Amino acid sequence: MDDTSTILKGREIILAICGGIAAYKSADICSKLVQRGDGVTVAMTRDAEKFITPLTFQALSARPVHTDIFNLLDSSDPQHISLTERADLMLIAPATANLLAKVAHGLTDDLVSLIISASACPVIFCPSMNNRMWENPINQENVTKLANLGYTFLGPEEGWLACRNVGAGRLSDPQSIIDEVTKMLGDPAAMPKPVGPALPDIPAAERRKIVAQGASPGLQTRRKTAPEGASQFHPRAPHAFATKLHSGQRVGVACKS
Repeated sequence: MDDTSTILKGREIILAICGGIAAYKSADICSKLVQRGDGVTVAMTRDAEKFITPLTFQALSARPVHTDIFNLLDSSDPQHISLTERADLMLIAPATANLLAKVAHGLTDDLVSLIISASACPVIFCPSMNNRMWENPINQENVTKLANLGYTFLGPEEGWLACRNVGAGRLSDPQSIIDEVTKMLGDPAAMPKPVGPALPDIPAAERRKIVAQGASPGLQTRRKTAPEGASQFHPRAPHAFATKLHSGQRVGVACKS
């Protein structure tokens, strides 16, 4: 077994596929990750299914493929949010201009953008699009915003595009993507941080055990560390008022929502 296989063996990766012609290359990425010992869970947008079928990825990953927010493959996680609590990282390949715009503006109207918004693991974008779309000032503004927030980008490369143009916008070579993912997983200093409210610093393998028990890594740690009687919700969340029973009476209490 080579060093690469040792690094990736037992890791969990979410591979998300958006609707672009480069989606066919995602099958190669999925296959290469699985061959190196990764557990790969695939999520697809509806547009991605127009380019390549979920059955392809089910065969390559030997796992069900997530395609819809309301398709309950796991009834205990109707929004598929816990997927990222089990994962070491999430890889979006190809990442379209549409998907980047959604994430940059907080839209979550499809499964992939929803998972990214609630991600508990690092998110890596591998863009692929027409060169003019890539260079469009609005798209560049979205890319800059996401990069400044802490999201990682691999590519795109310059070269021949499906639209017959030559320029920037080509999905990075699958092997180079695999090499970069391997580097991140093998070197803690190279591993990006999750974006958003931080989960406790728990190794992904330990998070998987917690999620397997039906709990949330964040909530479980807050239960351990919060003082008795203290709120277990995020301190920066807005206040709301709720009621609870106390000595037979209903008492108003401040809580987080």
